[in-house]
Amino acid sequence: MQLEAENARLKESLAKSSEVIVKKDEKIASLENQLYWLRKKVFGQMSEKHLPVDPAQLSLFSTEHISEEQKAEADEANVKADLAMSKAIAVKEKPSRRSLDTTGLPVVETYIYPEGTTDKDGKLLPEYVVIGQEESSRLERVPAKVYVAKTIRVKVIHKSEIKENLPEDRNIQIAPLPLAPVDRCMAGASVLTDLIISKFMYHLPFYRLIKQYRESGITIPDSTIGGWYEAAVEKLHPLYRLLKERVLRGEYLQADESTVPVMDDKKTRKGYMWVVRDVLTGDVVFHYDLGSREGEVAKELFTSFRGILQSDGYNAYNQFETVEEITMAGCWAHARRKWVDALDENKAHASHAINVIAGLYAIEKKADDLGLSTEERKELRQKESYPRA
Repeated sequence: MQLEAENARLKESLAKSSEVIVKKDEKIASLENQLYWLRKKVFGQMSEKHLPVDPAQLSLFSTEHISEEQKAEADEANVKADLAMSKAIAVKEKPSRRSLDTTGLPVVETYIYPEGTTDKDGKLLPEYVVIGQEESSRLERVPAKVYVAKTIRVKVIHKSEIKENLPEDRNIQIAPLPLAPVDRCMAGASVLTDLIISKFMYHLPFYRLIKQYRESGITIPDSTIGGWYEAAVEKLHPLYRLLKERVLRGEYLQADESTVPVMDDKKTRKGYMWVVRDVLTGDVVFHYDLGSREGEVAKELFTSFRGILQSDGYNAYNQFETVEEITMAGCWAHARRKWVDALDENKAHASHAINVIAGLYAIEKKADDLGLSTEERKELRQKESYPRA
């Protein structure tokens, strides 16, 4: 009886020790995971592409959920993640300076002779002879200049008109005024183009543009520059309508809404700009409806569209689920984000899903690197993507 009691006590003690070891292992794994994220945060780019994947936890799956091949893929993904982390935290060597490619730039040559060896015109004196030269190059830039382009239309008359006709009957000739982007506007085409490109491509507000023009020698009131901008945009509106019609005639569109700050009664509020992209052509159009994000805006925007519409899970697109000629498609990036959020709840299942999606991303990158056509990409997806999904 004494031996049995001692044996039971030892078994109980062993069970408690095993439980403590398991809890410590879990704590160590948790701390390692936190350390990984902290290293990524400090030394590398924080990206969902490089999330920690633990193959040991993937082994908790039964064989009906994960195959040996999938486990091997998980191991490989984990090794790649470790390598990426190692590269991120390694001390980078100072990169060598690469020479600039200036082959497309014009070259202005300046010859410099020793003092006292040239005449007043800069030509070498006859008692000297050139025996060689040394060259050095520097990149220079001429700042933009503002000038007034004055058009002078000359009036002419045939000499016979002066001799034979009275002044009121004479045929005076003058060339027609050249076409201007905006009638009765001081700003020429180059200035209007500069305003639009500076605002939309380089995101410069008008007060900075006004400052730039002031430094070039001309002071333009903000109301004037605003009027020029509005007139130029109005001239481009027909092109915008044509672009919008062309994009919405596409067979496969992607749509999203991006926030944009809007000045309203001297206060800034959050508005929305609808972005629509034709996947097959790459054309993009922006739609703004007073900053609204309501479903009515989507209804008006896609009222005549028929094809595949890809979007996130915003409920404004739910209304198209019942339209027979519209096929709704989801977004992998948004779906993947949910699995990322689920890592804390069930790391094993979430890591497996992230791994599968990473494999699909790799196939798409392969298609991009190979420059595959639409049909070739379809074949690649059928061959490699569908078996993984």
